[in-house]
Amino acid sequence: MYTDKNLTIREAVKLALQNNCYIQQESKSALNIGFYPTNKPSHVEIWNIEKEKMISEKWNPVLNGLIATDWRLVKKESDPIKRSLSKLKV
Repeated sequence: MYTDKNLTIREAVKLALQNNCYIQQESKSALNIGFYPTNKPSHVEIWNIEKEKMISEKWNPVLNGLIATDWRLVKKESDPIKRSLSKLKV
């Protein structure tokens, strides 16, 4: 699930919380990294989207990331069975 329009980080975070999604900058989508905002002590977690594996519990954004307007949502594939089946070639 990608948003069909680019968002500010504020808009992306609000929608991510409502829809249980990662946020990602479109300009950095090739890195396959997503950010998952939380209110936990970890704050904003960094995830490998393809593997659904947490890379880091802390994200220290730079100014350009905070003011960017190309943020979007990326759906979490939290069902490991569904994720495994989707990788099989039948």
